[in-house]
Amino acid sequence: MKIKASQDESTNFTVTFPADSATIMVPLDESINEFFGRCFFNRLRAMSVESDDTFIVLMVLLPLYEKHLRIKFGQTTIGLSAQVFEEMEKDLGLDPGQAKRFWDHYRHGLSHRALIKRGVINSNPKPIEAQGDAFVVNPFALRDHLLQIMEPTVNQWANDPQCPPPITYQMSHSKIK
Repeated sequence: MKIKASQDESTNFTVTFPADSATIMVPLDESINEFFGRCFFNRLRAMSVESDDTFIVLMVLLPLYEKHLRIKFGQTTIGLSAQVFEEMEKDLGLDPGQAKRFWDHYRHGLSHRALIKRGVINSNPKPIEAQGDAFVVNPFALRDHLLQIMEPTVNQWANDPQCPPPITYQMSHSKIK
């Protein structure tokens, strides 16, 4: 079966299937672990310094970590509670009061301005280290550390009342007889 794809000047793609075939969308039969593994965790693990994936790792990792914390503490309000920041300090090895500043510099900076507000990215073996008013972060060590924390709890993410996982589909092609 030959499939023809073309692109117009507005970057819209058109896919044309042979007249003797049918295309249907079939829901994927996958667990919540498989979904997050396929869409996020495996892709995060594949990112590397050599591929200049530093900021992309953090831009994907930190919202996933926020999802983990919100579900763990049942937080549905805007902003994060003191309890969430205390857990973050424990997870990241930060002193009391530092997690909120880290979150503002990194997560909010990346999510709202596409860059960290104040900090350093490097390849130290430690995932994160406070240095004065800034933080030194190794995104790949932080990724490995946070994935170890998040992955065992991913089944609970199916119960997120504000942002449950989507139903995902795959295209299925069959020849019309």
